[in-house]
Amino acid sequence: MNGKPELSISKEQAYQYIMTIEAKKMQAQIRMQMAVASNAFPKEAIDSMMEMEKTKAFDELFNEFGVEEIQLGLAGEAFKL
Repeated sequence: MNGKPELSISKEQAYQYIMTIEAKKMQAQIRMQMAVASNAFPKEAIDSMMEMEKTKAFDELFNEFGVEEIQLGLAGEAFKL
């Protein structure tokens, strides 16, 4: 072993997990845009809130499937996703 984390998910799993993360990020972005449009949320806070939503999505993925963000990154590189 060369100290690099091993790839532990298939291409199909990686694709599904990535699509799940992207869908959650898109849903969060829509909610935030609607809140900004109704003046319930400051536009300046969107970037930090999106980062928080991304972290939340990865936490949920880990809790549900035991997949870590690093595993998805490795799979994305390995499978060119």
